[in-house]
Amino acid sequence: MATYQSGFDHLGEGPDAERKVRRRKSAAEKMNPSKISGMLPKRVSPPVIIFKRISRWFVVASGTSLSGIVVGVLVAELEHIDDRNGETVLGLLVNFLKFCIVVISVISMYCFVEYYDGLVELAKARGTYIAKGASYFARLRRAGILNSFILDIVVQIAIPWPFLDLHFDVWDQVLKEYSRYSLSALLVLGMFSRFIYLPRLVCTFHHLNSEDARTYGRLIAVDVSTSMISKVLLNESFLFLAGLWFVCIFVFSYILFTFERDYALAHNIENETLQSFNNCIWLTAVTMTTIGYGDLYPATRFGRMCLVVSCFVAVALFALTLNLILAFLSIGRDEENFLRATRYHHARRKLKEAAASVVEAVYMRSPMYQRLKQKDTFKGYQAIVMTEKAAGYEHPGSGGARKFGLGRLSPEEMESLHACLDDGIVMDTLRRFRKVKEEVAYRRSVQEADESYQVTKLSEINARTERHVDALQNVLAQIAELAKTEPAERVR
Repeated sequence: MATYQSGFDHLGEGPDAERKVRRRKSAAEKMNPSKISGMLPKRVSPPVIIFKRISRWFVVASGTSLSGIVVGVLVAELEHIDDRNGETVLGLLVNFLKFCIVVISVISMYCFVEYYDGLVELAKARGTYIAKGASYFARLRRAGILNSFILDIVVQIAIPWPFLDLHFDVWDQVLKEYSRYSLSALLVLGMFSRFIYLPRLVCTFHHLNSEDARTYGRLIAVDVSTSMISKVLLNESFLFLAGLWFVCIFVFSYILFTFERDYALAHNIENETLQSFNNCIWLTAVTMTTIGYGDLYPATRFGRMCLVVSCFVAVALFALTLNLILAFLSIGRDEENFLRATRYHHARRKLKEAAASVVEAVYMRSPMYQRLKQKDTFKGYQAIVMTEKAAGYEHPGSGGARKFGLGRLSPEEMESLHACLDDGIVMDTLRRFRKVKEEVAYRRSVQEADESYQVTKLSEINARTERHVDALQNVLAQIAELAKTEPAERVR
């Protein structure tokens, strides 16, 4: 008869007691937290952790891919030196650099695979259903990133491969003869497509790319994607747009340089101006800025096609530049409200001045003014002259140099001064008063319309905020209900 430890002694002894003890132990083992945790489904990492991980993978992948462009340009220059000298002295070094490009591309592709795996996991953590046994491409398609993945892989494949030293001839309709090009040089030009990672790399470090900003965007139904952040940068950052100009000029200049120097090398042209990279930069810059001096021009068909494409790209860049300048010079909402209020108060002050001018002009034509004019005293003269000065009238013979209020006028001067104040002056003053009055009415109507618009906008924002608060309260209530659920129920 077996003896059991305390905790089961109250069950007694005998076969029935042994069976009860075994059942109790079996139930206790089943309720062991370690075993229960093993029965639970695999925990999904929080989106914040996943987002940080995939951001690191993308930075490594894009940085490695962009570094391959430098090695590719070095390969093209060394091959051109060998072709120009008619030797293969640098062939071993060129093939070694091509192997380096292959290694760089393989590392970039591995990082991109990890990056897209993280995107799939992030989509799953945010509620996208992805079947457990689905293939890799099926998961990418379900997450909506298959096309982007294929594009990134194709960009990594376009590289100059080792021991692939081929040349081919293309009929040039402009020159009426064949132009000879190197396949490795054209594949190096294909590596310039990796510059598409540069805007995405800049957007990765933008504050809108944080998980907090993306969470808030999901709450208000705004997709905080790379394209959205790029739009913000193109509308706000002069530095980002200047970088785009620099990259485009460099890329098109080197493409033009490659086509034109291969043509000059095939035809033994020593004094070809576009064999200099500086001249290619000059020609591309004056073409993209629509100046076009005409001192330089490409001779080959591919060179001319390169400049045509650069013209279309320059149109888009000019539109973005003008938009950024207009956004920089535009008046903000608060500044516009300030100007509107200031102009309204200025118009009211002008209205008061015009009304005072009307009153003064009418007064000067009244009998009271006539009686005051007859008093040839210093006080009467001073009252007349100061009133006329405020209304903007001067004595005809004074020439603007007469000092008011320092002497007396003769009766002849008083008559000539009164003759200046005819009915035409009064009518002009009235017309100026009506014009200022209309301006004040217009300013007041604009200000009232703006105030009503602001009230409507604030009420809409308030209603939208209340809807978001209600939605958040519902989500919090669901989370609280899930938190109260027993572990066994979650297992089921």
